[in-house]
Amino acid sequence: MSQTIELKGKKRELKAQTNDSLRKKGLAPAILYGVGIDPLPITLDIKEFEKVFKEAGTNSLVNLKLDDDSQHPVLIHEVSRHPVTENAQHADLYQVNLKETVTTNVPLVFIGESFAVKDSGGVLVKNIHEIEIEALPTDLPHQLEVDLSKLKTFEDRILVSDILVPLGVKVLTSPDEIVALASEPMSQEEIEAAEKPAEEALGEIKTEKEIKKAEGEAKQAQEDEIEK
Repeated sequence: MSQTIELKGKKRELKAQTNDSLRKKGLAPAILYGVGIDPLPITLDIKEFEKVFKEAGTNSLVNLKLDDDSQHPVLIHEVSRHPVTENAQHADLYQVNLKETVTTNVPLVFIGESFAVKDSGGVLVKNIHEIEIEALPTDLPHQLEVDLSKLKTFEDRILVSDILVPLGVKVLTSPDEIVALASEPMSQEEIEAAEKPAEEALGEIKTEKEIKKAEGEAKQAQEDEIEK
């Protein structure tokens, strides 16, 4: 069972204060909704919320405690942020049923070193960075590890089926999907061959002055032909 993270919140009246006035006080408006509850507007301390969100993300269970002493098991579903400061502007908190499984995406954390990369000069290719799982809210892992030491040669592949998951967690992503591999380093000839099309395309680009000059020469040639 994963450790439960706690977050405090307060109920709010929609007409009592504007969202901007709340944010100036260091509070973020939020909505609590989900299983067995009508949508409930609340406020969260922005600094506390940011700390909790950094730890929980969108796939770890959070125990929301409101000022009326009620407690709600929630997942942070969505966070709206300010385009400049990137501070949390609004959050959606989804109340779950602890006895029913939920589906979510869990991030992958890459650990260890690949022999094919470290000693053979290969290039590490990370094909996916998260997988979809199903589990009870209390069994949701915060992240899953991918051991890169399995990539000993350029033929090796790490598949979704190679990822170890805790008991009670069902992986929904295709087990045959490639998570990571080590590709062979490109030779000088391959690098030059890849760069050549770009150089040729660059050579075809003409300035506006060159285009007008070419158009003028073509027009003059046409007029000279008519005069003949």
